[in-house]
Amino acid sequence: MSYQGTLYDERFEQGKKPVEITVFHGNLLIARDDAGSFEFDLKKAEFVLGGFENNIIYIYPDSQTKTPALLVNDLRLLDELRASASPEVRDKAMLVAAGRKKKKTARVVGIAVIVALFAGLILVATTQASNLVVKMVPTKWDEKLGEVSYPSAVGSLAPGSSKIEDKYVMQSIAEIQKKLTGALQKSPFKYEVTILKSPVENAFALPGGKIVVFTGILLKVDSAEEFAGILAHEIMHAEKRHAMRQIVSRLGLTALLQVLIGDFASAGGVILEVGSELISLGYSRSMESEADKEAIRLLSAAGIPADGLIAFFQKISKDEKGLKSMQWLLTHPLSEKRAETLAEIYKKNKPARIDKFAINWKDIKARLK
Repeated sequence: MSYQGTLYDERFEQGKKPVEITVFHGNLLIARDDAGSFEFDLKKAEFVLGGFENNIIYIYPDSQTKTPALLVNDLRLLDELRASASPEVRDKAMLVAAGRKKKKTARVVGIAVIVALFAGLILVATTQASNLVVKMVPTKWDEKLGEVSYPSAVGSLAPGSSKIEDKYVMQSIAEIQKKLTGALQKSPFKYEVTILKSPVENAFALPGGKIVVFTGILLKVDSAEEFAGILAHEIMHAEKRHAMRQIVSRLGLTALLQVLIGDFASAGGVILEVGSELISLGYSRSMESEADKEAIRLLSAAGIPADGLIAFFQKISKDEKGLKSMQWLLTHPLSEKRAETLAEIYKKNKPARIDKFAINWKDIKARLK
């Protein structure tokens, strides 16, 4: 028997593609389209039920690997796996099916409570409501949502982009990241910076500490201190959970209930669909201002001068042509006044010590071209 599903992976142009699914001898799941096929070893694979009615099957390669991710909206697949001759596959499928019944019972009670809570929240302004909701969501969810939204987020900005593996470049980026994250106080996140080769002039932070930087913006930077400023800004977006707040505001009532009930799988499925929209949402002026101020404080705490970030903003703001083409600035609004505000904040938050990086940024740029 065959089933229809959706396969999510960062290698795809749009981050996902429709596939036809078949099970081979109860142990191997094959997801196939015209371009080729992917195989999942069902003995190792992880099954998760999601969807508001627990009618979506999420299949991952194993408990640690979340891409490629397979979504199947057909519970007959679960029935077939329960009939598998392999005891490992059969037991996992039966466990998921049993969990579905328990979730249904819990959902009836949970929905009543959450609907009442939501009724109260809608009396508050949208931004305030999203802030209240995010405070109720565990930070571990940020990390999971960041993982599942990564393929479509990258696919929407730079389809076909590849990871930079150059040892000197990645060691330099890691050095800058370590200095910044080491200055954070009790961060709930483990930060991961991915550098993708693409002319796209952008960088963004997904929920949970996953930061993506394209080489296009790195080639605009003239020093390690300038990049440290950009990275500090993105880190503070993650620390303040700005993307999570935007997602909660954007997804509406259904996903909001899913998040609050604690059904990550269904909320994750929605995020997979709107990961690309996350990039286009941008942040409010208050969020940008907060990230600016906190980035300056983070740089100072790390002993990194903020002059680099300010100089970078000033350099781009003076170049009208550059302003129109610089995508990072289209999603991170810039004005000469904003650069002046940053300079004023820096005057009040200068580091007690300054440790400049021994990184040859000209060499970095040469290796990235």
